[in-house]
Amino acid sequence: MSLRRPFAAAAILACAFLVFGAAPAAARPTGYPSTIDSAHFEIHYTGDINATDRVTDQTASDVATMAERAYTAITQTYGYPAPMDDGDGRIDIWIATTGGGDVLGVAFPDTLASQTSGYFQVDPAIGLNDHTIAHEVFHLVQFGLWLPTDGWLLESTAEWTGFRFEGFPDTILGSLGAPDMSLDCIGDKCGNDDYERGGYSRWSFFEYLNEHFGSTIVKDVLDRGAALGDPTIPAITLLSDVLAAKGTTLTDVFNDWTVANLNGNYTAPGLMNFLPPAYSQLATGDKTATLPTQQVGVNHLAARYLAFQRGDGSDGACYAASLTIDVTIPAGIAAKPYFYWPAVGATPQPLTISGSNASITVPWDTCAWQYGGYLLLQNPSTTADAQIFTVSSSITVDKNTPASATAPPPPVSVWGPVVPAPSTDPAPTLTIHAPEILRVSSKTRLLRFVVYSNGQGKLQATLGSASLGARTLRTGNNDVRFVLPQSVFASLRRTPASANTLSLTSLSTQGTVGRTFTRHVVVQKPAPKKKAKKH
Repeated sequence: MSLRRPFAAAAILACAFLVFGAAPAAARPTGYPSTIDSAHFEIHYTGDINATDRVTDQTASDVATMAERAYTAITQTYGYPAPMDDGDGRIDIWIATTGGGDVLGVAFPDTLASQTSGYFQVDPAIGLNDHTIAHEVFHLVQFGLWLPTDGWLLESTAEWTGFRFEGFPDTILGSLGAPDMSLDCIGDKCGNDDYERGGYSRWSFFEYLNEHFGSTIVKDVLDRGAALGDPTIPAITLLSDVLAAKGTTLTDVFNDWTVANLNGNYTAPGLMNFLPPAYSQLATGDKTATLPTQQVGVNHLAARYLAFQRGDGSDGACYAASLTIDVTIPAGIAAKPYFYWPAVGATPQPLTISGSNASITVPWDTCAWQYGGYLLLQNPSTTADAQIFTVSSSITVDKNTPASATAPPPPVSVWGPVVPAPSTDPAPTLTIHAPEILRVSSKTRLLRFVVYSNGQGKLQATLGSASLGARTLRTGNNDVRFVLPQSVFASLRRTPASANTLSLTSLSTQGTVGRTFTRHVVVQKPAPKKKAKKH
């Protein structure tokens, strides 16, 4: 299992990626002769001045201290059992290079049994922090409870433990997965980066469960797996069984979680009072009208949020109005659509459901506001994908009643930028997560970085005078890659970084040009070859 750091809007965060079938204890790292023992851990490291992953005794002691603090929190405060003993009474941690530029730590089971002890290593350059170590210690707890379950459950719950141990800092919103990604999705098809593909980004679901069903909810799920003893039973089934024993259903809990995500209704500080990213934006205009019908597909255990923007974007006279929304729910889907306007004291309002139809009429106006209203469409089914919701809406304007826009205060945090929707085809607003100087390997000639986009569009890239083409952007984080042509790469070698300007331009789906960002590109120097040691 490898521990990776995802690109985030405000910070780079730590996580871990579990690989089943990891090597048993015989494959533990070698060449780390020094050890420091604490009450529950043995830290293995090297102080060799020539080693690339050398650390001092003080650093090794700090790792032991962090591990002990995480152990105490997990076993005493959170109520989980200690990791299984491997026979010597201490958990082994190696401070060792993990072998990847973004891999913070790696955890392995000692055996391939369903319940086993384990060990982990943390990268000395990037993995020595509270989040990483708490995440990995919790993996070892999981190994002792029930190892052969779905990776998304193991990774999201270990990530939840890491954030919980940190106290849910206000930088964590960048770690949340796209709401329209299925809760139990894992693998290449599930996202644009390793953090989403590995299942980590669904960790907030388990914080929601913690706040409503108690801290040991994950233990209950793993205990259920161990009781059944069948590794083929999906984790989502184990979770459904546990919730049923608590007098509720996965359908109801999932629906309630998507409502909590509508307005950040959590007690965890870093998750409170945020707005979700909007799947679509619709300006309601300044005249009585029937608005365009929207057909929205939602996959299983996923949700989409549709934004309705008051007015037409102008600052002219505005009037009172009412907005009516009607939703046709797909047959057999127990969805509960909600509408939310982020004003002071406002809460999400359920639509009135009659059969397969849901509807609501809310006070509205034609003024220009900073935020829109949000319609939540969720699909709590565990199997049915591409369920199409039909959304019809209309506005009725009262020209006899003037109104004014007294903007509600912005939320403490925004889970993806929320902006007024103009009537034109705007280029998306982008955030480029990349250093000022990008380094390109001569082996791959690959430029790679992450772009956060507030809507669908394209990213046009030009290096100097050479066009690298365009990449399609979706709402949320996008893992963007360009392979430099050989001729462009050859030119790159001959010129300094200051002359190799990479221009990244935001384009709408129809080609409207937005903001251009710049970075500089250089060829990465190969690592020097190590001289053979004389004996």
